[in-house]
Amino acid sequence: MPTFHDEHYPADASSSTRLTAFCTLGSDELREPSQTMPTLKHLIHKAHEAIRGIMPEDLHDLMAANAVIIIDVREAEELTRGSIPGAIPIPRGLMEMAADLDFRGHHRVLSAARAKKICCVCDCPSAGRSSLAAVALKQMDFPEVCFLKGGINLWLADGYSLEPILSKVYSVMRR
Repeated sequence: MPTFHDEHYPADASSSTRLTAFCTLGSDELREPSQTMPTLKHLIHKAHEAIRGIMPEDLHDLMAANAVIIIDVREAEELTRGSIPGAIPIPRGLMEMAADLDFRGHHRVLSAARAKKICCVCDCPSAGRSSLAAVALKQMDFPEVCFLKGGINLWLADGYSLEPILSKVYSVMRR
């Protein structure tokens, strides 16, 4: 197994010393993380600025017109109480793989759906994961994406129901 070393860190230096050196390569100075990286809150705020959020009533109207594909971006273990009727379960962490036609394991419905509106949903009130997923799809040239404001909790509060997930949760695991 190759190891990292240079004139400043001999080959017999501890693993943690080599790892620290490797992680700071090319960095002239160390900065506080908040100065170099945006926070999750910042990324979600930017996603909300870039992508249109829609209310449950608007999503329901799109569903009635068969004019939307709904992606539930929650993890498999979060789907036990069901999802919005017809939602396709694709976890947020796999969205880019599912949407990429060049990826061998792409999701055939999502990757071919560039002509339809895509609405990403999640159960968190902040719509964090769903708005970040929508940004990823927008960056991958899906022309019309949105996220559900208030998530599944607002969907339920507005009187709409959930149903059991009918399809398998998207996964890239080899079978």
